[in-house]
Amino acid sequence: MRLRSWKTTLTIGAILALATSAAVGSGESDEQVLPFDLPSAEVLQASDRKVFAHYFTQFRISIDNRPAESDYYTRNYLNPEGEGGIHAAYGGFLRDRPLPREPLSGNWELTDKVTEVTRAHEAGLDGFTLDMLSINRSSYHWRAMNDLLTAAPMVDDGFDIVLMPDMNAGTIRRTDAAGLAAAVAELAAYDAVYRLDDGRLVVAPFKASNRSPQWWSEFMSIMADEHGEEVAFVPMFLNLHDVKHGGLSNLDAYKSISYGMSEGSHGAPAGQASIPSEIARVQDAGLIFMPTLAPQDTRPNQGNYYEANNTENFRAGWEAAISGGADWVQLMTWNDYSENHQVSPSVASDGVWLDLASYYLTWFKTGQPPEIQRDTLYLTHRKQFAHARPTSGPQTKFQTVRRNGGTPRDTVEVLTFLTDNAVVDVSIGGSPYDYPAPAGVNAELFELDYGFHSAVVTRDGTETVAVSSPWEVTDDFVSQDLLYWATKDSDASGGNPYTPEEACGSGYSVINSHALTGGRIYLLHNSSSGYKCVVTMKASNVGTPSAMSASLQVQGETKATDPGNFSYYAGPVEKHAHGTCVKWGGSIGSSSWESPYQHCE
Repeated sequence: MRLRSWKTTLTIGAILALATSAAVGSGESDEQVLPFDLPSAEVLQASDRKVFAHYFTQFRISIDNRPAESDYYTRNYLNPEGEGGIHAAYGGFLRDRPLPREPLSGNWELTDKVTEVTRAHEAGLDGFTLDMLSINRSSYHWRAMNDLLTAAPMVDDGFDIVLMPDMNAGTIRRTDAAGLAAAVAELAAYDAVYRLDDGRLVVAPFKASNRSPQWWSEFMSIMADEHGEEVAFVPMFLNLHDVKHGGLSNLDAYKSISYGMSEGSHGAPAGQASIPSEIARVQDAGLIFMPTLAPQDTRPNQGNYYEANNTENFRAGWEAAISGGADWVQLMTWNDYSENHQVSPSVASDGVWLDLASYYLTWFKTGQPPEIQRDTLYLTHRKQFAHARPTSGPQTKFQTVRRNGGTPRDTVEVLTFLTDNAVVDVSIGGSPYDYPAPAGVNAELFELDYGFHSAVVTRDGTETVAVSSPWEVTDDFVSQDLLYWATKDSDASGGNPYTPEEACGSGYSVINSHALTGGRIYLLHNSSSGYKCVVTMKASNVGTPSAMSASLQVQGETKATDPGNFSYYAGPVEKHAHGTCVKWGGSIGSSSWESPYQHCE
């Protein structure tokens, strides 16, 4: 059933198989094909409006530099019984993880930081707000902070790191003003730290109200007198209006010592409407304001979540920050997978949240919505119904929606960025729908159903872009998962004169696909013959022979592969597979992918 529109159980092994497997260890970026042309870094950095993402050192790309199928994320964070079973009651610590990579040689921790900075920089971000989780000089977190500050100028001198002491963290919570000042001054020696044009060091403590205004005044005096650093203080509060010190709200208690202020995410879409008034209150006090925006917020270990309404929460937050005239914006977070408000490319997001951030930050910085240059589809949905419960496994503690957290809903959202009016054909668990979609940005909702979901954009009888979610909705799972999983595709055919249907032949239709750097793998099915077909289509270097492959394996049989140097596509690889599950995959250059066994029809 189609709902409304706005104009503006997989196993751990299966999840990893569906993750992008292109190596990123060299510090090179993943290809980000956007629906618009992102302005140059010079143009974006010249704006006074800044966009930072909160960086959380615990959840780095790799914890132990092992293969994804046996690394720490797989063994301990995604596994409900991981870390000695301490997360079993809530079904495991995490539901998502960073994009996996192959093990690296050399200083892999620094290399991973370069990769993360590169991804953020090429998405248009100004930098990271660096959560200082520890000031113990022998801790991993201290080393990671130093690595990040080293990595930033290796990518771009204009990528800035805002120091954000976490006043809820153990070693920082226990230290005095002099101890924190010494640690901040040590990190401030790096060129990458963010300073205002007048040279003041920006310090933006998280949960600043855990210390009084007098304590922070002492900290800033020590910074100036003992370390020669004048501080521009930008405290972050969970709520500007909480009363904690001297019977005053946080805004009134701290405004005399602050350059600006920041406030935590408003959680659900309805809460975003208050952002403009918060901006006005802080700016009326003579300060800059940095609202915090999150795509979603779901916390298995805390047993709660906000209903994000697919991408609505993120879009509404951005539009409120833009219309309200925010000075800076903080994305909460780059990579906190325990609370699931990460925007970093991940297994669950397919880079969708970062794409949307790129669109809105361009609007925020330039003052105009970017012109759509390429048809693009974004598909988001949960893999289980909001009120469903596991059919097996150890979970006993379940998430419920928070107070003022919205009403749980079960929907598939088709978000289109179109250059012109078009028709969108949608399949929800095999049920067909279609609707006219306008030029620009449009979100259309459908009731969630079991199975796989897909969408195709057609204009003047020609398909321009198609997306198929690889995430099956099922009632058989071991852990509650309230994440919105996302996938995307853009009209990046690169002028390939062939279609997957032409390559496989008469009677075939596309039932799934997966993006690679430089093209896409397609799985097709012939319902009359029971055959399935795989073809890998080029979208770059079209017409020039280069290494690529397509593969198909029917369960219980050997894999069939078509590797070689091809100009347009690899394949077709065909197998009879009626009623039998298949693995399908392919490669273009070093970018490769293979599914788990699926599509058993």
